[in-house]
Amino acid sequence: KGSVSGGRILRMMVGGLLIAYCLAIGTDLALHPEKHQWDFATYYYAGQAAHIGLNPYELDNLSEVAGKAIGFPFAYTPIVLPVFTLLSRLEYVWAYRLYLALKVVSLGVLLYLWKSRFLREQAGLPFYLVCLFGFGGAIYADLASGNVSTFEQLALWLAFDQLRQDRPIRFVLLVLVASLFKLTPVLFLLLLVTPGMRRRTPM
Repeated sequence: KGSVSGGRILRMMVGGLLIAYCLAIGTDLALHPEKHQWDFATYYYAGQAAHIGLNPYELDNLSEVAGKAIGFPFAYTPIVLPVFTLLSRLEYVWAYRLYLALKVVSLGVLLYLWKSRFLREQAGLPFYLVCLFGFGGAIYADLASGNVSTFEQLALWLAFDQLRQDRPIRFVLLVLVASLFKLTPVLFLLLLVTPGMRRRTPM
């Protein structure tokens, strides 16, 4: 009983460290928009360029709208441009912080999903240690760059959860959401025709 209680306390401590780590990263990034989320800068100014009728896929147009050099071109499907056009209606610093906050929340939901829906009782201390020390660098790199990968991963793992529950239509819809930015995730639809995959009437 004492060891179980001690293990729970240790998990809570490591989990608390993980939360504190993410919050510390988020706070630092929120306070220094001029140095971080360079991918988001591309998305933001692509939205502005599209709003005024310029081609958002031309890097020179992004730099012109931004009034400074933008390092990376916009490379995602046109269907997501309205999202960034909407964000670009805000001042850059507020759009930057809103986007960052959404990423932090999505990351928290993703970790909770792994723990509660996939690992369940197996989500012991090693899970928290891997998240903190194994994924720590990846978490920082993703948040610092401002890439959309966290949103993609969340949509994909929500899709896998629906597939696990034999809900193929929801699985397909969520995979399509994950594929809005990059088309590669659409290949996961092949799971529906994988030999041995059980399929029932969707709920």
